[in-house]
Amino acid sequence: MTKLDLSGRSVTTCDFDHLAVIRFSGGYEIGIENDFQVSNPAGQVELSPGVDPDRGRAVLATLQGRTVELAGTDESGGLLVSFGDGTSVHVSSDEEYESWTLAGPGGMKVVCMPGGELAVCSGDES
Repeated sequence: MTKLDLSGRSVTTCDFDHLAVIRFSGGYEIGIENDFQVSNPAGQVELSPGVDPDRGRAVLATLQGRTVELAGTDESGGLLVSFGDGTSVHVSSDEEYESWTLAGPGGMKVVCMPGGELAVCSGDES
């Protein structure tokens, strides 16, 4: 797993419409354009951006205030964000579309391109 710099950051807000967005302390945000799962010890929920926005908003609202324990990508470009209480968000890569984007301070950006290749822009070096 390739780690992403989200450990210790907390979820501040979430949006769910044609795009799912999870915002974190420190100016980071994840945009999700593909089907994804939110799991916790009680079970797993499958969500699709643009489908059933009320349900999506309700599920993502449960993430607010949670602190990231580990975030990273797997060899296929999938994204996993794990929280200290056993809750996690998983986004698989897609063969045809960008499935997720992580944006951060100074223009830092990681994009999961079609097929799972990651495009990385480190942003400002200052």
